[in-house]
Amino acid sequence: MLKFIKRSPLLTFLLVLGGSIYGMQNIPVAVGAKAPTNGALKRLLQTGVPRNAVRWVFAPNGWSEEAHRFENYYPGSDKVDVVAFSAYNWGYCPKSDWKNWGNAADAFKPYVERMQKMAPGKPIFIAQTASTSYNKTGANSSDKDKWVNDAYTYLASVPGVQGIMYFNIDKECDWALYNDNGNKSDGYKTAVSNPAFTYVSPTEINRQ
Repeated sequence: MLKFIKRSPLLTFLLVLGGSIYGMQNIPVAVGAKAPTNGALKRLLQTGVPRNAVRWVFAPNGWSEEAHRFENYYPGSDKVDVVAFSAYNWGYCPKSDWKNWGNAADAFKPYVERMQKMAPGKPIFIAQTASTSYNKTGANSSDKDKWVNDAYTYLASVPGVQGIMYFNIDKECDWALYNDNGNKSDGYKTAVSNPAFTYVSPTEINRQ
């Protein structure tokens, strides 16, 4: 199947590794992430798939409890082609326990710097990001649009960041920029029109 894919497929494991929130609090580091990643790579190679046919992505959550910092689970630069993390603007989302409307640097900078130190020279992807529209006074789509645009503008200026995936699903919060109710986001359209980006739609990816 892989030979029919024009772009190199990206494979990731333990995408939302993030401490006790994701049930990792009682799992040793070696069992929690390093062993599954190494085992998955070994099994794929045993099927005859060349090592360079896929790009392996280490993609934990950005935030975690101190005992479960993502550095503890990194399987090594020889096993990983891309490092990535997820970070959101939870704002004042009703389902969030921690209320704060942060800026783009608040959301991304600490984790970018840690990944640069952990894996020097590796491409960095933002595996998942999104913003709620809820600020202190309630839902405001203009503020959400501004945050998204500011986030993409900020990330375009950060050395090493080579990909951003927006989480376009209304789940815990109103993350989606486009949905079946007809909601559209001018902020996102403005953000991806930045010449620093090449926009690839989900439909285009599915055609590969």
